[in-house]
Amino acid sequence: AYDIDDVVELQYSEFLPPSTASSNTPVIFLHGLLGNKRNFASLASSLSTQLQSPRPIYTIDLRNHGENTHDWRPSMSYSEMARDVLAFMDKMEDLNNNNDDNDSSGTNEKKSNKAVL
Repeated sequence: AYDIDDVVELQYSEFLPPSTASSNTPVIFLHGLLGNKRNFASLASSLSTQLQSPRPIYTIDLRNHGENTHDWRPSMSYSEMARDVLAFMDKMEDLNNNNDDNDSSGTNEKKSNKAVL
């Protein structure tokens, strides 16, 4: 669990498979100490179209990296960055569930797609 006020809303890039109706578990790429989400852009773009089981791929900028200048924090511990990523995963799951609610199939079945790190 985490306090929403303690997390940074992370900037990300989304690479969707050709068939955006994929219900496969998403993948998240995390960069290293001096990196940013662009480090994996080519790989993520390629994988999103070539995986045998297509799935969304996200590259994210961790706290105080890349495009996350909108919410600069004086602290940057591993546990804080992990909470930021968990909040991102929860946000993506909520977005996917909301999209499932509006599914034209009429089933309104909610799916849990926790991302793979």
